[in-house]
Amino acid sequence: MNYTILLNQIIKESKMTNVEIIKRCGELGENITPNYLSILRNTEGRIPSENVSKAIAKVCKAEYEDILVIQAYIDKAPKGILAFANKIYEGSIKLAWELTLSKENELEENEFIAMKQSAKEQIEKLYLAKFICEYMNDENEGIDIPEIKVTQEKEWVAVPLKNAKFITEEQFSKLSE
Repeated sequence: MNYTILLNQIIKESKMTNVEIIKRCGELGENITPNYLSILRNTEGRIPSENVSKAIAKVCKAEYEDILVIQAYIDKAPKGILAFANKIYEGSIKLAWELTLSKENELEENEFIAMKQSAKEQIEKLYLAKFICEYMNDENEGIDIPEIKVTQEKEWVAVPLKNAKFITEEQFSKLSE
């Protein structure tokens, strides 16, 4: 995913025309010409100001007003920072999937299959910019996957980036000593 692809996806999902987007952005104080919007939609690597990105996301009713701004920062991030962000993202996805699979013995087979399918669909729709927006907007400072309520369990989770391990509260207290 890059800025241009995400911009086009947001515009497509909004079902708005370029003319409507330009008009509504103008109403928010961001004057965009048809030529400029066309350049943004068709030129990879061309990224507007944060205000223009937020205005487009807002008028298109994107899930997060900052999504295009976040994607722009991702596109411009140094390779080392991007690699680090991707490791956190991939580690979190892996942990979410492992937590989902850990529920197999706690649920009826059909409930588990449905939960697993739902989690898979959510994971497939999640890309780095959306992951960051969800984290930034979560008051609990974590990613909300409705089927997994880790905070309600009586276990702790230690999460190194490469290997997630479940530990008991007793094991956790020994680590804290």
